[in-house]
Amino acid sequence: MSELPASVLMLPLRRGADNCVLSFGADQAVANLPIAKPEGVEDFYTYCKANQGPDMVPWSCQAYLTRGKMIALVVASGQSQAAAAAQLTSAVPIFAAPFVKA
Repeated sequence: MSELPASVLMLPLRRGADNCVLSFGADQAVANLPIAKPEGVEDFYTYCKANQGPDMVPWSCQAYLTRGKMIALVVASGQSQAAAAAQLTSAVPIFAAPFVKA
């Protein structure tokens, strides 16, 4: 799989997250957050989900970034979906800067 472009490998990740949103509903999962795609990133996808279990942070948001044959995953967590999404919005540009230079 390493010979495939990362954007091709992103397709099953995107499908899985979209299916999760359809299965659990918007109160448990949210796809395509309104976060700008960082410059230099070829494909970009965001997703938030409610975490189950008493020892887990209630919400986690993830951003997948691709460039060439590389995929990066940035994860932020919070007590609410809005808090996790705000942290992810802040973190994505910080992680994207060195990623696009690699």
